[in-house]
Order: sequence, then structure tokens, then C-alpha cells
Amino acid sequence: MKLRYEGFSPGTQEVLADAYTMMASKLGNTLQDGAAMTRWFGAADRTRLFRYLNMMAAVVRDPNRTLTFVNRIDAKLKVEYKSLYNPQLLPVGHDGLELDGTYAYAFPTDRRSEIGPMGASGLMSHVGSGMRIYIANSFFGAPAEERAWTVYHELTHKVLATEDHSYDPGTCLGFAAQPAKAMNNAENYGLFWRDC
Repeated sequence: MKLRYEGFSPGTQEVLADAYTMMASKLGNTLQDGAAMTRWFGAADRTRLFRYLNMMAAVVRDPNRTLTFVNRIDAKLKVEYKSLYNPQLLPVGHDGLELDGTYAYAFPTDRRSEIGPMGASGLMSHVGSGMRIYIANSFFGAPAEERAWTVYHELTHKVLATEDHSYDPGTCLGFAAQPAKAMNNAENYGLFWRDC
């Protein structure tokens, strides 16, 4: 996967590249059944879960894909953009979203008309909107490992159409008793990546 940066200084680009590299270096570990998988996904259907994890690995390893990191430092976008919520081109410096400690986020794409395991219930997912992750101030103050799992977390929105049911590790652990919910919660994948 190629990396692209919109609105970042060379120093912040290096931090982002390091987070991506750390995330990608553990992909092989995510493809092994073990304690981390059981902890974060419980008795989830392993065939389905491995299909998802292999999809993640394939996208990250695809040299023809580009992941774009977009600057949202100081709660303002440093580039023009369009979103599902506001389809006209918004100017540099538009501050339409409050970030409150958010490290990163991805805009969803409307998939409410799709049929399938993650698209049949009125889902606003992230697949198809391009591989763009918006980065906020807090990202750069986080420990290196947390930045890497944040990238993995955000990519699950893009690749697997996950949602943010909870970021709380205790709540995410509880989702393991509801494997379908665990497999649809982005932070379960981030915490799983961390423990691999």
C-alpha cells in the first residue's frame, strides 16, 4: 500500500509512516488463531473471522492501493473535501466536526440499500469512500503502539465496514460473548491487533 499525505509537515508524515509500518509488521500475527483472538472475538465463526482478517491483510499488502492521511490538526481540515454529510466541496479550514480527544476517523459511505452480513440493517459504512483517514492532534501525543492500532482500527472501517459500538476495552471484552457484535466493532480489531 502506498501512503499519501494531505496537509502534513515532513515530521508528522514520518510519524504517520512509522505508525503504518508498525501496524503492517504485525499483520502475520493477526492471521493466527490463539488467545488474543478468543479474548476479543470469543467463539466467533473462525472461517468468517479469518476471511475478514485476510481481507485486511490483502488490502494493506496491495501495492496498487493508496492510503491517504488527511490533516485534521487543530480541529480544522487543511484541505478541501466532500463528505456524505455535506456533499458540496468544503473549503480549507472548515471545522464541521468536534474531535474531543479523537485520534482519527473515517467518513462513511451510504450502503443502506445493500444486502449482506454487514449491509442489510440500514448501515452507514465506510467501504467505497476511498482509503482516507482523518488525523487529529491527539494522534501525535499517543504512544507509538496506540497510533499503529488506531490505523488498523480505522482501516477496518474502510475494509470491513465496522462500526464504533464502543472504544472501552472492558465493553469490547464483553462483546466477545456476542461474536457478531465483536466482529462489527472496530476497536475489537484494534485491541486484537495490539495483543497479537
